Amino acid sequence: MASAVTELLSIEEFLALPDSGDYELIDGELRERCMAFEPAWVAGRFTAELYGFTPARTLGLIVGDGAPVAIFPDRPRYAPRPDGLFVSFTRLGTRLRPKGALTVPPELVIEVVSPHDVASDIEGKALAYLGAGVDTVWVAYPEQHTVHVYRRSGPFDLLSDGDVLRGDGPLSGLEIAVSDLFSESAG
Repeated sequence: MASAVTELLSIEEFLALPDSGDYELIDGELRERCMAFEPAWVAGRFTAELYGFTPARTLGLIVGDGAPVAIFPDRPRYAPRPDGLFVSFTRLGTRLRPKGALTVPPELVIEVVSPHDVASDIEGKALAYLGAGVDTVWVAYPEQHTVHVYRRSGPFDLLSDGDVLRGDGPLSGLEIAVSDLFSESAG
């Protein structure tokens, strides 16, 4: 019995697809991005908090949902699309926005877990980001009202409704009440 051979895509081929925004490239294969409304809303809250923090706007780029990140030298066919990120102009080496995928590790990556996500996949992504040079990864779990904070050079934190999420590095001084991220009201 013959097996189907799947051609693995390069990042360039992936980005050239007309509907690539609906997918992540995971080791050469397309993986559909399916985010439910509540996780998408929480991702938007993170982005709003970052934009509200003036130093972030002057020191770098804040990107909401879906920018492809190609920062993994040992995985040339891997381009996940985090739910948010911050990358400083210093790290970029320019004030211009990158074309295509981001190829410089951002200081911060944000992932918001949807009901269909697998915990081991999310943790694997967080660890991959750190291994590629990302300083901090925030993983939000809307159903549990928790944020897991992974740091490349420090301790892991598990924050919940009574806690405050604090920025590191160029985002020092940023403080977000975890309860604000998961507020039941839209205001």
